Amino acid sequence: MVVSTEDKKIAAIARKFGAEVPFLRPKGLSRDSTPGIEPVLHACRELPEYQEILCLQPTSPLRSSGDIDRLVAFARKKRASSVLSLCPASKHPAWSFALTPGRRLKPFVRSGFALLRQKLVEAFSLNGAIYYAKRNWLLKNKTFLSARTLGFVMPKERSVDIDDWHDWIIADALRK
Repeated sequence: MVVSTEDKKIAAIARKFGAEVPFLRPKGLSRDSTPGIEPVLHACRELPEYQEILCLQPTSPLRSSGDIDRLVAFARKKRASSVLSLCPASKHPAWSFALTPGRRLKPFVRSGFALLRQKLVEAFSLNGAIYYAKRNWLLKNKTFLSARTLGFVMPKERSVDIDDWHDWIIADALRK
């Protein structure tokens, strides 16, 4: 496992737990405004010997090593260029709305609201836990997500992506 970080303390902790830290990431790739793909592309360029790339964000602490192994096996079996982990959507997009400037509801999905839940096609959300791509494909496309990307479904209880305090509380409760 390779850890990409700009922080010497994080690098030391990663090494202590057996990870490789062959370089420190440039500070310009470590800002809050930096697109998440940029540090991954930097690592791909720094480490050309790796042909399969897994991005495991620290904000998804409940994924298991089994989830990772199964996703990689799935990607290899399907000969996929990219695979993203998903979980069943909490709320169906047919029941999602935007608000117009006049505060009127504008459905995201044109005809979905009146449908019975049982008649809706199953919906999934990216869970942020595991991103997989072939190195050359990733360098060419500069994204993990394309029209050809495959989805790997994980259970909701291991799909918490910590973006705020509420997510932290849920993840903490689930890990106990």
